[in-house]
Amino acid sequence: MSLVVPLFAAAVAVAPPAMTADDAAFKAAIVYNIGRFATFPPGRRQDDGDLVVCIEDDDPLAPALDRLEGKPSGAGKLVVRRSGWPFAAGCNLAFVSSRHATPAALEALADQGALTIGESKDFADQGAVRLITIGRQTRFEINNGVARRAGATLSAQLLRLAVKVR
Repeated sequence: MSLVVPLFAAAVAVAPPAMTADDAAFKAAIVYNIGRFATFPPGRRQDDGDLVVCIEDDDPLAPALDRLEGKPSGAGKLVVRRSGWPFAAGCNLAFVSSRHATPAALEALADQGALTIGESKDFADQGAVRLITIGRQTRFEINNGVARRAGATLSAQLLRLAVKVR
């Protein structure tokens, strides 16, 4: 019996906490600001200059991103496109869930011109921006080579804020 309690306590300690509404709002704001501090070549944004963020319908971050829809972004506004997987072409930013963050999927999105953002452990190996929780803070790591492959140029301000830039 004495071994069961410590093992159970250890299992509970490593279980990731559920995302709170505040966590989701903060992460959504980071995604929005990444888009604001990224520039894309002519023709990569919608005709009216809108910045399109693609996210899966069932992603816990989707409702928080929905609340930011319509906020200004460059010459246009933020547009949130919720859909199933895989995303259709036309995404400027693509928030990719851990279950779909395969090297092939991330490569295909970059080839379509989407700046990929995700949270899985090795996301920045093949994706552009990985959100990282450090203590109670959400920070990010950037793979600038992948961002450039997607056609995005990230501002020096954004690069300075990253905990790591590759």
